[in-house]
Amino acid sequence: RSYGLRVNTLKLSPEQFRQISPWELEPIPWSPEGFYYPSAARPGPHPYFYAGLYYIQEPSAQAVGVLADPQPGERVLDLAAAPGGKTTHLAELMNDQGHILACDIHPRRLETLRGLAQRLGLNCIEPHLLHPQEPPPSGPFDAVLVDAPCSNTGVLHRRPEARWRWRTQDLKTLTRRQADLLRQALAAVRP
Repeated sequence: RSYGLRVNTLKLSPEQFRQISPWELEPIPWSPEGFYYPSAARPGPHPYFYAGLYYIQEPSAQAVGVLADPQPGERVLDLAAAPGGKTTHLAELMNDQGHILACDIHPRRLETLRGLAQRLGLNCIEPHLLHPQEPPPSGPFDAVLVDAPCSNTGVLHRRPEARWRWRTQDLKTLTRRQADLLRQALAAVRP
């Protein structure tokens, strides 16, 4: 397992953070604002974390924002946004200019996203409760992100207990939900 964090470039540059970091950091090759940190480090309870200088995020997850390449002023739809790591990365890449409609079906998870956006100082994110079979309230969007709910089999290295909760019928439910989200995305993205 590798451990990563993403610097909030609205507050400081990656190089500035590297200079003040209490941990040894290695750049993540595909994420200009991302760093690997040592497994012994505990960046979660650090004052820099609470000040919104960085977000703890898997290195692989940081590729999403880089590949999406959102631009300032664009309208972006995130259809499975909570808890908000990829959503906030998009907002930072947009320099907090534009609009991100961050949808999820879980009200509590949307509150977590709202708190994260506030901690990171992001204002362009609009959390919105949305069921996968409902159309988004506005559109079209310049980009649509679908990080669909999954079986967790790809993160067993991080959540080994998930293997005991997995059932075959869950796969059928997830497949339907993923298809609904993809249909929403296709209908919402600008031609």
